[in-house]
Amino acid sequence: MRKVFILLLVAIISYAKTPNTLETEFKMLLEKRVKGFESAGGIIAINLDNSDYIYSYGCAKLSTKAMKNGIDYNKCEENMTSNHKFKIGSITKTVSANIILNLIAQKKLNFDTKVSEVLDLNMSNYDLNEITISELLTHTSGLFNLTNSKKWFKAYIYNPTKKFTINELFKMVDLEKGKDGFKYSNSNYLFLAKIIENITGKSWEYNVDKILTKALGKHNFIISDIQKDEFNIDNLANGYIQMDYYDSIYNTNFSSDDIIYDDRSKLHPSFIWATGNLITDIKGLNSWIKIIGEGKLYKKEFFNKNIKDTSKYIKTKYFKMGYGIGYDEDLNALFHLGSIDGYNCIIMYGFNSNSSISTCFNSKIINSKKPYPLKLLTEDILNLIEAK
Repeated sequence: MRKVFILLLVAIISYAKTPNTLETEFKMLLEKRVKGFESAGGIIAINLDNSDYIYSYGCAKLSTKAMKNGIDYNKCEENMTSNHKFKIGSITKTVSANIILNLIAQKKLNFDTKVSEVLDLNMSNYDLNEITISELLTHTSGLFNLTNSKKWFKAYIYNPTKKFTINELFKMVDLEKGKDGFKYSNSNYLFLAKIIENITGKSWEYNVDKILTKALGKHNFIISDIQKDEFNIDNLANGYIQMDYYDSIYNTNFSSDDIIYDDRSKLHPSFIWATGNLITDIKGLNSWIKIIGEGKLYKKEFFNKNIKDTSKYIKTKYFKMGYGIGYDEDLNALFHLGSIDGYNCIIMYGFNSNSSISTCFNSKIINSKKPYPLKLLTEDILNLIEAK
């Protein structure tokens, strides 16, 4: 009897230590990836059993010396904290996608609606009568990705504060003919943003605030007014790129200035507009993917049919693509990545554990041979949660 009691006591103690053990492992995984990716810093938020865990590591702001000589995590100009905000890049698309899905749920649109029916736009390279809402949502429209345009790249890389007009962005889409099949293209969500405006009679920005307020109540997302000339965001982590990255990809000559890391946080948000210009903190980001994964924005039947039922998702090389959200079959998890100059983020919702995970790094990740490198961290975290 004494032996049984001791074994039971050991089991209870071991169980009691599990949360602390998990927290230690979460922190170690974050530190490992920040250092491994040579990022200035990083942060991760996890919601498990309706409890929030947030961990940060590294620098929100590098010293001038570090920008020239390399990162010293013990000598940050400003340490990374849970209060810092990030540019979330293409995760912005999940907001636009859910605005469209809400319009479909309200029967103001259909998945098969032709773009020409809801958007009056003359294009030389495309017949908008052949492109549907569904194809825009799933990146199967064949639209040329405007961010692959050399004209677009040169315009913002040499003049980060340049203010783009929406018409300029549309003209860049029409510079080339895209490819058939799945091809990730920011242009799809440029079109969807204008469709949202046409259907609702309100700006894209108004609709973004409306759905985020519906989902989260008072929210921490910053929706930039692209008409402004300057932006000063409180607690925005600086976003860094390694200068020789652009030299190797685009034959520029930035690294000759003897700077390893350059801060790109001052880029004008109009350069990407509705395809990727939202800003928020990590808690707000993780609250958003939790709402998506739990189906809180829709009636159960609509959610099950159009989001949770992944059998209709489009198979790509690395994952399945749904309506504005990706799906990892091995993890049984929804996810979306966001990459914009100086920032990398990812959101993930695991159906098996009903847990949400979000992480942001404030550097462009270039030293990984694997696709979607930041996804490695959320995969590790989710596997750790489900193993325990």
